[in-house]
Amino acid sequence: MNNGLSRILFWVVIFSVAIVLIVLASIFRGPPQPAKTTPTPISSGNGVILTTITPTAYPKPNQSVVPNVLTTNPATCQLEGSINFINDNLYETKGAKIKYQNIDDSARLVYWKITPNEDVLSIGPNIFSGLKLPNGEREVGVYLKNKTLVKLLTLTASVTYGETDARGVEKIKISACSGSVKVTLP
Repeated sequence: MNNGLSRILFWVVIFSVAIVLIVLASIFRGPPQPAKTTPTPISSGNGVILTTITPTAYPKPNQSVVPNVLTTNPATCQLEGSINFINDNLYETKGAKIKYQNIDDSARLVYWKITPNEDVLSIGPNIFSGLKLPNGEREVGVYLKNKTLVKLLTLTASVTYGETDARGVEKIKISACSGSVKVTLP
């Protein structure tokens, strides 16, 4: 055999042994173990300590998986207060807040509607990530992004939540908030 052919044969054997070892390791390694679930503090670099939790990757044997949704209590919310713009970049909030109940997941959304239908404001919060769940309240924040001749706007909102049917399938539902926030523009 020449030197080039023996090198190729050597690498084919090494590659074949590696494939066999990988297959054997995946067959004999046992059931998957849950991930670590203890909080891990992380410094963000600016003096703030963030805490992350790694969720359990697999349920334990004989443990039922219950979806993180409310099946009997729909989400509700209430809007109140007013926002008065002093100029285009400065406003005063007078009790403008959204109060919410039964929000089942931090990924749920807030949909805002401006009346009259003007695309002049950016409004928040828009998602429940970082907010206290399932119940809480948050001040409404706005940003004037376009000029308009309208001087009084009314903000209304709706929120999403999950509802599980008898088969365990989650459907996203929308619940309209009661009340409104009045916005006076400069």
